[in-house]
Amino acid sequence: MKKNFNYSLDYIFFFIGSFFALLCNLFLGYFSVEDLGLFNKSYAIFIILGHLFLFSSHENIVKNLPVTKDRVKYLSSIYFIVACCCVLSIFFLIFINAILSNNALFNEINLFFLIFAIPFFIINKVFFAVLNADKKFHLYFFLNCLRPILIFISLLILFYNNINISNVFVITEIILLILNMCIYKKFKIIIKINKLEFNIIKKIFIFNFLSLPHSLLSYSFLRIDIIVLSFFMSLEELGYYSLASMIIEGIYQLLTMMRDRLNPDIALKLYFKKYKLNLYYKKIFINVILFFIISLITYFIFFPLFSYFSNYDYALSKNIFLIISLGLFLFSISSSFEHIFLMNNKPHYQSLYIIFGNLLNIILNIIFIEKFGLYGAAYATSVSFLFLSLIIFIYASRVSKQN
Repeated sequence: MKKNFNYSLDYIFFFIGSFFALLCNLFLGYFSVEDLGLFNKSYAIFIILGHLFLFSSHENIVKNLPVTKDRVKYLSSIYFIVACCCVLSIFFLIFINAILSNNALFNEINLFFLIFAIPFFIINKVFFAVLNADKKFHLYFFLNCLRPILIFISLLILFYNNINISNVFVITEIILLILNMCIYKKFKIIIKINKLEFNIIKKIFIFNFLSLPHSLLSYSFLRIDIIVLSFFMSLEELGYYSLASMIIEGIYQLLTMMRDRLNPDIALKLYFKKYKLNLYYKKIFINVILFFIISLITYFIFFPLFSYFSNYDYALSKNIFLIISLGLFLFSISSSFEHIFLMNNKPHYQSLYIIFGNLLNIILNIIFIEKFGLYGAAYATSVSFLFLSLIIFIYASRVSKQN
């Protein structure tokens, strides 16, 4: 009974966060499709660069912290690497701000905000990962739920004061960092860098390096279409597409929420050779049911109502949503095991899998956008979801038989 309540509370946090993420897009989409396109373009660049400099440290924590023998030395080594990544990100962002501010991809975006937002984002993601690895799921999902709420509040303030909306991420990450520090102090979680050992740092670095392509590309997978479209389409067209893409990402995050809860358990079962696929059939079924319910509500209720009350016709967004959701259906079955390669200590496999998926997505986007426009980007993402889902499920089944 208590376990079911815990799951329910985590889903409540998720739905609250998703609601406010939706509100951000609805608010901008109601007044201006162009601003909606700019917001999602800024967010895509922010997330991709943030995970590049995060250097897969959050995935290392979820995989290794539950089974580490010396927690102090391990976390100190992780924090040291994270500190180096933060410094490196600041120098890199100052450099690109100086030479790429007029580039087509970064045009109309305030690049200066990235210099402050991304280091804070990196630290927050690492703190979140420690809470996840320690199975403090309520805090983990609560803090994740706060991010879209804070973005929405910041968006309201900046929009009505005619300030570049890309600055919302700076405000959000600073507030989250303050909350993280308070939580860490309350639960006495280690936040100091001491007792550094070269061998531990070396092992962490190798694991992170091998899994970096996955860490970076898994978060960019749902944003590749937006980045590619930004070279070919106007902000207005990008706005129509990004509304559908944002809702798809919300459903995707719901599916990965189950994955985040299962990762520490899967890591332990693999460590002790007790992993079996059939232990998780019930969780898979829950994901599939949730996917169907949310998809049907979105398609038949949300899009018609939003088009009716807003100043724009979002029928195009509705069709794009339908195309991508067809590919996402199979992913709803396999998503709980998306990190099975990492949990099985095969970070290079995880990276190869996501590199293939992203290359496929990029190639299909370039080919299909030229032929089908906005629908082409949706076709590309849907087909890519299909291939990735098959790879995950085949490998998860294979590992289950070996155990």
